[in-house]
Amino acid sequence: MDNRFTVKFEDGTLEQAYKFRQSETINSAADIRQLVDAQFIQDVLQQMKALRNIHQDALARFQPEADEDDEFDDII
Repeated sequence: MDNRFTVKFEDGTLEQAYKFRQSETINSAADIRQLVDAQFIQDVLQQMKALRNIHQDALARFQPEADEDDEFDDII
């Protein structure tokens, strides 16, 4: 596709995409499979963890926990 290969990783609502231009050394899906080795995947998983933390922190700031003053009294 446009002389590029795209490798996409998804985890729930998170996504990472890496694009590689076709070249003399990268010109097939087999080349991409060799490029995306165990170290590459480990690095992607570390980045995914960081993305998840950013995502969760943003949601926590957007929807702060309710104050105790706002809660109803217990009815016994």
